[in-house]
Amino acid sequence: MRWVSFAEVILFQERMVSDTGGLFGVLDHGKLSPALVRPLAVILDYEPFPTSALKVATVIDSLIKIHPFRDDTVTLEDIGHWLEEFYECEW
Repeated sequence: MRWVSFAEVILFQERMVSDTGGLFGVLDHGKLSPALVRPLAVILDYEPFPTSALKVATVIDSLIKIHPFRDDTVTLEDIGHWLEEFYECEW
């Protein structure tokens, strides 16, 4: 499975801010990277997030909890929708 990269999330956030207004930028790169790889975790051959939908939900959950962007309000919702489309999630 191809997973979204750090650079893609930054580019998407930049595009959303330019389209909707707000502040561009990441407050803490050290928190954003782990949030993006959390859904890819495998523990003793057990994959806690086996489907695309669970992986996307896990990223959204992480982003909500850590608030990595300077302007989170619109960005998190938009990134969530973008990830759903990117991975063609069916809820």
